[in-house]
Amino acid sequence: MRRIYHASATAPSGVVYIIGGQKADGSGIGFSDHYAFNPRTLTFSLLPSENAPPEIYGHASVMSVDGKLIVFGGASKYSLLPLSAVWALDTSRDVPYWSQMQVSADSLPSPRRGFAATSIGQGKILIQGGSDANMQNNLDDGWILDTSQSPAVWIPVEQLSQIGPRRDHYAAYSNGFVVFGFGEKICDFYGSTHT
Repeated sequence: MRRIYHASATAPSGVVYIIGGQKADGSGIGFSDHYAFNPRTLTFSLLPSENAPPEIYGHASVMSVDGKLIVFGGASKYSLLPLSAVWALDTSRDVPYWSQMQVSADSLPSPRRGFAATSIGQGKILIQGGSDANMQNNLDDGWILDTSQSPAVWIPVEQLSQIGPRRDHYAAYSNGFVVFGFGEKICDFYGSTHT
């Protein structure tokens, strides 16, 4: 079904994984069904539901080099999910399966949706910005989720606050650099600018 606020990522095999989202009819109804799209055969396959993320939207899906799809953040049923809730889909198997990652609660980013996320290698995922549940207050902080540790650890990156409060933007990693682009930055009470 047509959807908005979903997340997707492409596996090394070329298969595109589509996770969650909301109905595109203004109802605010979220999806708990997740799909794999095979561009070679132009077919969608429903992913297993056992241990899968719930109805989720405004989240991130990031593919790791070892074939695991990492899903976190966003909202479910109008409440933000804590960033200690992280799901992993092992896509390297003939039948992919979900598990929930263990994440240290010692230092956690505030819950958010609409944030930028990208893998930066060595089991690390960088995030920046995002917004509250109602999309009224944008965030300017940045963090790295280190999934190479057990349990995984969130590490704050103070320099990322220089980007400023932003939501619905993107982050892309290449040759040791992360590029951020577009999104929305609230400027005052009367409106916003898009950059």
